[in-house]
Amino acid sequence: MYNRFLLVGPDDDPAGIKGERSIRAGLKKIAEKRCFFLSRGDNSGTHVLEKRLWREIGIDPTKEKWYQETGQGMGLTLKMAFDKGAYTITDSGTYLVIKKGVKREITALSDPKLLNTYSVIEVNPEFFKKINREGARSFSDFLFSQEIQNFIRIFGKEKYGSPLFIPGSKREGG
Repeated sequence: MYNRFLLVGPDDDPAGIKGERSIRAGLKKIAEKRCFFLSRGDNSGTHVLEKRLWREIGIDPTKEKWYQETGQGMGLTLKMAFDKGAYTITDSGTYLVIKKGVKREITALSDPKLLNTYSVIEVNPEFFKKINREGARSFSDFLFSQEIQNFIRIFGKEKYGSPLFIPGSKREGG
């Protein structure tokens, strides 16, 4: 399954990211205008993506006053960004969950090129002798079953107005 990465920020949008089509362009505007940006700073997948994006646009924000690392997970970092009027990068699922409790508008820039993929991989028992091959196959089959793919397709839709994930049921090599 997957969802998308978003660049989110305060409703008054001091960086002017509304209307941008790329998170990279949005990050450039944030840096140029020295707008407050909160990073997870925890080496998670989201943080690794964020660092890569800054590198790709030739900016090292880590020594800038407008850039701060929270050392927290996505939910707490996102809540802090909303409370402090900062920008941050998040996944669309966490955004939908947290946004529901926020009473004001939020600027959100979705970049269709940036997918946040969740995968299951059955490791090769020839290389990992102690794995539970049957359990791994059973879990994988469960996740790829039509029932669970249908569940993923609607999960969160009723409560948050949109599903939190998009099923990715294409199964490679199996």
